[in-house]
Amino acid sequence: MLREVDVDALEKLAPEHDLVVVTTGRNSFTRLFERDAERSVHTQPPRNLAAMIVTGMKPLRETPYPALKFILTAGHGEYFSMPYFDRIRGPQDCILLEAIPGQGLDRFGGVSTARDAMERMKGVLRDFSPWVAERLEGASIVDESSWLTGAFTPTVRKPVGRLPSGRAVLGMGDVVMLNDPIAGQGLNSASKQAHAMTEAILAHGDQPFTPDWMEQTFEHFWRTEGQYITAFTNLLLQPPPPHVLGYLGAASTVPSLADTFFTNFGEPQRFWPWIVSPEETQARIQQAAAA
Repeated sequence: MLREVDVDALEKLAPEHDLVVVTTGRNSFTRLFERDAERSVHTQPPRNLAAMIVTGMKPLRETPYPALKFILTAGHGEYFSMPYFDRIRGPQDCILLEAIPGQGLDRFGGVSTARDAMERMKGVLRDFSPWVAERLEGASIVDESSWLTGAFTPTVRKPVGRLPSGRAVLGMGDVVMLNDPIAGQGLNSASKQAHAMTEAILAHGDQPFTPDWMEQTFEHFWRTEGQYITAFTNLLLQPPPPHVLGYLGAASTVPSLADTFFTNFGEPQRFWPWIVSPEETQARIQQAAAA
């Protein structure tokens, strides 16, 4: 059954079901879940965002196949382009721009139309990455509903939400782990949480789903995967430390290092502990270069 749900609707659902899971971070639901101050390192948006689905974008010259393009502009932000399949229009491209507030890429304030958003994107790329700007000659946003701009503060919340009646609901997805999209972990995190919760529910049998069970279930996910998803995202939002820059530089000439870096996006826990250790990172670089 599909319908709009608010807090009043949750109040009606809670006594009728053994477990109610809240997965959206929108509307009034976030106020049900307390911010976890220890795990939430951000107090303001780290990036101003602009995203769009584009048609007519020229293919990459350096690759004969659709590929993800990532450009880091130190002190200003990041640019991503990637293949996107539109169920109506077929293959298109998606662009995400992550602008450090107040810096050179941050030009999308007050945008009100798709045409304006595209012109500003072209202007940013002409100034910072002219070799990429060529790909947007003749390109356009597919329609007025295929772009957005904005900003939000990444937040980790405690998993047990309390309704006004005092009944408990379980948080999952963005409502408890809201990360910046720089690492592409939104859907990755939500799907992993859903799998972990499903396994925990099946293992729980016919026992009641108490607040303690909710807390323990989330904590297990946080220890094994969640903390690494959030930490990796936050790592990418900071200026790369020298050993990470060294790794990325080496990855441009050693394919196995590049493969490891991008494969680990799907399992960020595989980055640990070496990615926070200059010694272990250097050892990996040397081992791969000698292979």
